Amino acid sequence: MEYSRRDFTRIGLAGLALSGSALRSLAAVNKSYFHGVQLGVQTYCFHDIPVDGMNHADWVIKDMLVCQVYDCELYSPQIEPGGQAARAALVMQEWAGSRPTGTVTHLADPEEARKARAEQTKWRATVPLDFWRNIGKQFNDAGINIYAHCITFYPDAPDEEMDRCFQFAKALGAKLIDTSTSYSLLKRLVPFAEKHNMVIAVHGHAGVKDSDQFSTRETFEKAFKLSNLVWANLDIGHYWAAGGDPVEFIEAHHDRISNLHIKDRVGHHGPAGTFWRR
Repeated sequence: MEYSRRDFTRIGLAGLALSGSALRSLAAVNKSYFHGVQLGVQTYCFHDIPVDGMNHADWVIKDMLVCQVYDCELYSPQIEPGGQAARAALVMQEWAGSRPTGTVTHLADPEEARKARAEQTKWRATVPLDFWRNIGKQFNDAGINIYAHCITFYPDAPDEEMDRCFQFAKALGAKLIDTSTSYSLLKRLVPFAEKHNMVIAVHGHAGVKDSDQFSTRETFEKAFKLSNLVWANLDIGHYWAAGGDPVEFIEAHHDRISNLHIKDRVGHHGPAGTFWRR
């Protein structure tokens, strides 16, 4: 059976009408493991959930229970202030001068992006850790395990903010952090991973022309040398699009892979697939 993205969104939205007892009933049939393989979802997949600086933990939980998925990487922009505008600020910071202006500014008004990032910096510095502990409890009470915290780090972040982000992941009960980042920024993050004894798994993309990004086997192996706590969050679609062989990478580095992102994608920078199949 095939589902369009629109169909999948409708299925997710249906969960909003479920009662508390129905949600608990769904949670009771947790089947995250299939033949010993742990399956879950990167909550960014729920594109119906707005990234607007509001806490949408309830919505994430309801969508997961409707889909009967009980393990996740929690996508932080669905929870904390900043959202897509702050991520646009990241683009401006990392690629200012190296990409056409239009590529950057279409993501958000530059001034709006900078304001969102400033708001996020202040929020991360002051939010009580109980905020994140309570979110972890919400997921746990629903029978959902937060395996990883997917959080965005920024080049302009002070050390205190980076340290706090690791504290957030611990408060959630996550086992690790995964993140789309650069090699330059990862070098700053390693001391905090070692301080908190927490794995930081880098998520790759297909930008092979930028040696500071993670895309090829060589770029991941370079990251592994920084620390035993640096692992790979291997996205097999992006890796294939970048010209790599995901099976070969898994066989060579299975002990340094925290989790896989599964998607269909055409090689040599081809488009991603547009449907779900079961």
